[in-house]
Amino acid sequence: MFRFKKVRILCASSGNDYVKSQKQNEMIVSITGATGLIGKRLVQRLHADNHRVRVLTRSRPKALSSFPVKDFPRIEIAVEQEWKTTFKVQQQS
Repeated sequence: MFRFKKVRILCASSGNDYVKSQKQNEMIVSITGATGLIGKRLVQRLHADNHRVRVLTRSRPKALSSFPVKDFPRIEIAVEQEWKTTFKVQQQS
């Protein structure tokens, strides 16, 4: 018997097509399941492509062991209680 987890991708915008970051092609991506098999590879790829990654996790120690700060300096790690503040929409001026 096989059991599969569902993958859900959510996109949010502030009324524009997307929220532009300081770099034209940089994305800000929040990921749940980042310490799993597929999530780890996704985070590594996004980081290698110079995108900002936010790891949404229930276990900060597990996330830090998967993504050490010395190897992944730009990754933000947020535990469940911090998720709400992670999704603040940036206003464009």
